[in-house]
Amino acid sequence: MRNAKGWKRVISPDIHVTVIGPRGGPLRERHLLLPGHVAEARVHPIIKGHPGTIPQITTRSILARLGVEVHYSAEQMPELLSGVPPSRVLLTHSGEIPVRLRRGNRTHRIYYPTQTIPVRKSEMDTMRQNGTLVLGKDFRVYPNGFMEIAIQPTMYELDPAKISKIARQNWISESKRKALMKHFKKVGKEIRTRRGQIVLTETLPVKLPKDTALFLQSTTDGRSYHIHSLVIDPGFEGPIVLELFGIQGGVKPEKVRAWLMKVRGA
Repeated sequence: MRNAKGWKRVISPDIHVTVIGPRGGPLRERHLLLPGHVAEARVHPIIKGHPGTIPQITTRSILARLGVEVHYSAEQMPELLSGVPPSRVLLTHSGEIPVRLRRGNRTHRIYYPTQTIPVRKSEMDTMRQNGTLVLGKDFRVYPNGFMEIAIQPTMYELDPAKISKIARQNWISESKRKALMKHFKKVGKEIRTRRGQIVLTETLPVKLPKDTALFLQSTTDGRSYHIHSLVIDPGFEGPIVLELFGIQGGVKPEKVRAWLMKVRGA
């Protein structure tokens, strides 16, 4: 759905790894990213963006579920403002499972929120009446369109005994989200974040219009945040898996901030 009219100037195609390795070390075609470590990758293609506007990164969701985020570094700011995103990114790992990466893996996309316009509550009401938009009772919508998503008492737990088995596969080749999630057990449980680690939960089912994306932001408590898988594509249907990273231990996350966005001039 992200290839619909106008969205190509908002959200890039998937960006691929060309070579990868430990930060500051040799870059090769394969790399095992261990929990707590940082990797550096050269990526392709280099996509022409919007000069003067800093692109945001949305990590591929299966990587986010494994605890991996993709970043630019501060010294890349001049390149970011040039309209040509840098060909180098950093990957940090705060999960529990070693992640195998190789040449050709799709790791992230870039997006430009400035090329969109927020959808106000009155517009959402019309969308909900005609059935093109469905939001669960966990979504609170304010008049200006700003939303807060209440964290549900649902959690995905992983048996530590499965970690070594899961770590043998390259989960981000092709689309393996459903296969990965079969290793997790979904339980009804109050969410508590752990310092320096992520927990997985999910929203109630949603449905987005084919011309409207959902942009996720941080949590409201300041003691945890939503990991950088931030764009839910137009036309998405189903529960949204949220990856919550703990800044402080033993904290119950409050809410995740979100906006619905449409393309400018589309």
